[in-house]
Amino acid sequence: MEDAEKDVFEMLEVFNAWQRSVLVAPIIVSLRKKFEAIRIEQIEKSRTAIIKGESGSKYALDQFSCKIVNQILHGPTVALKATTDYRLLGQHAESLRKLFNLKEQY
Repeated sequence: MEDAEKDVFEMLEVFNAWQRSVLVAPIIVSLRKKFEAIRIEQIEKSRTAIIKGESGSKYALDQFSCKIVNQILHGPTVALKATTDYRLLGQHAESLRKLFNLKEQY
């Protein structure tokens, strides 16, 4: 009986892992697509200076990377600042800390 019970619990764990992956896969795909679109957009905007290797190309590359980061963070930053429910805001903040492995800063 113990072996059968152990097998059932193992299969349940496998099923739960599969179910979690099915649940999060679409959001991961969406995030990747959105960030890739931002990257491509910024490459197109910065392409001339970077490809020509102009004397300011290091500056252009720095600006390019900053623009990508700013564009990625803009939506979430605006949404966080607009959240008026402090409980929900705390939950979002904690989720972000966990998802991005951030240390608390005061």
